[in-house]
Amino acid sequence: HQCCLRLETKYIYLFLSLRDNKRQSNLPNVDRWDAWGPYGDCSRSCGSGVTMRTRRHNCVGPDKSYRSCNIQDCPEGSRDFREEQCSQFDGTDFQGKRYKWLPECVSPPAENPCELNCMPRGENFFYRHRSAVVDGTPCHPGRKDVCVDGVCKVSLKR
Repeated sequence: HQCCLRLETKYIYLFLSLRDNKRQSNLPNVDRWDAWGPYGDCSRSCGSGVTMRTRRHNCVGPDKSYRSCNIQDCPEGSRDFREEQCSQFDGTDFQGKRYKWLPECVSPPAENPCELNCMPRGENFFYRHRSAVVDGTPCHPGRKDVCVDGVCKVSLKR
């Protein structure tokens, strides 16, 4: 027996799928949850990445599921993950200049810790290069919370 909620023209209908042996009940066609797909690639090779799986449905509820992966510490001397992301913009034209970009380091930090805000070396401004960092990026230095789909999450399933 499977249950699915669906929003339809201001009303919420509850659809039930009941099978009794080979006989189908007289209930209307039912929206069903598809099976979860496989988890995709991990967003990081070390330092707590995130992997996602999806399912299709016409129901109310989540169609994405996340879990942590590659949670082992990165090797000593590894580059900071946010710094890696900012460096992708090094040498690109920005308002007629080319900069080396570093992670934003203003206090307090920007309103959303999961945006990719970078500062040009030697300057005192930052620029939002992306609305969301790569999944698995720490929300704050030295803490365990990570960004997932642009939102800071305290913990994920392992």
